[in-house]
Amino acid sequence: MKYIVIIDPGIGVNSSYGVYQRGIVNDVFIKYQGEPYLAQVWPGAVNFPDFLNPKTVEWWGDEIRRFHELVPVDGLWIDMNEASNFCSGLCKIPKDKQCPSGTGPGWVCCLDCKNITKTRWDDPPYKINASGLQVPIGYKTIATSAVHYNGVLEYDAHSIYGFSQAIATHKALQGLEGKRPFILSRSTYVGSGKYAAHWTGDNQRHLGGFEIFYFYYDKFWWIEVGAFLPLLKGSCELLFPKAGTLSMGFSGPIRQKCTWHECSSKGNSQVKALFPPGSWYSMFNMTRIITSEGGQYVNLDAPLHALVMERAAGKLFLDDDELQEMKLASGSATYVDFYATVSQGTVKLWSEVQESKFALDKGWKIGKVTVLGLGGSGSTIFPGG
Repeated sequence: MKYIVIIDPGIGVNSSYGVYQRGIVNDVFIKYQGEPYLAQVWPGAVNFPDFLNPKTVEWWGDEIRRFHELVPVDGLWIDMNEASNFCSGLCKIPKDKQCPSGTGPGWVCCLDCKNITKTRWDDPPYKINASGLQVPIGYKTIATSAVHYNGVLEYDAHSIYGFSQAIATHKALQGLEGKRPFILSRSTYVGSGKYAAHWTGDNQRHLGGFEIFYFYYDKFWWIEVGAFLPLLKGSCELLFPKAGTLSMGFSGPIRQKCTWHECSSKGNSQVKALFPPGSWYSMFNMTRIITSEGGQYVNLDAPLHALVMERAAGKLFLDDDELQEMKLASGSATYVDFYATVSQGTVKLWSEVQESKFALDKGWKIGKVTVLGLGGSGSTIFPGG
């Protein structure tokens, strides 16, 4: 069991809050007209750390160290780091009301705000589609004319905010115990995979790791799908890391493919699924095969309890999840490539192993290989038996 906690980048504006106090002293926040840019997230009024600033990276690492001494977490889940803001524009803390009030939805803006329209950065000639609204690009995020370290505008740095936070978080956690950190980030950029895993947050359709909300009517179906993905997170519940499985299928060259199809309307028990070219097998009835030459749609039964999914892969990397870098060195990991040929109903299956010592010392061996597509039935091979 691992203990992962969620944190947001927005630091609550509170003169008695040590994290905020030290942030002000170290001058780590994004600025607007020379003052820390004010936004609103779950704590209420917040300032956002500027992770492009080397001093911010040091401060962030120190705050994680302080927290880790109190709560020795196994990893961090960095959320709301697009960055998300419940308000838009230039805001102030209201003097005549409590913000947030403590009643009603916590995501309703309660700061006193006005739109920023005097710069081409905040109000360019084009709009973005934000949940159906045509709005300026700074809508519900950091104002795009706000300033980062060394004069960099948010307009230019917005897309790498979550990436820069992931790098700073990775450096902090790795420095604590010298192990590979587990970091889950809602916002990523090209190259983020070196520092953090990614899940797609508050969306209903996901491909890598996803979040299932209690208010989705099809949440039970998504839980079934989640069992086959690297990560499943239930909102207001627990984080479920999933162990990988290895399957192989023959359709010409071995390839990695994974498709799933959903019942997108309540009560629907069938789906019309598109199968790419190749041979596809049911994971739950291995005698069932669908052969698609140019890509074809097939009507499939998909009641709530029946997951429609096909999967194949041919590579395997094994280590202890704690190496700082995922690499083969000094018996600390094992890598396996699987190959196969089929001719006249005979299958030849072999593997090439690099650094076998790690897996052998752990006693990890392949128990069986099931071959599909020979005469319409599955054949099982027990390696070494």
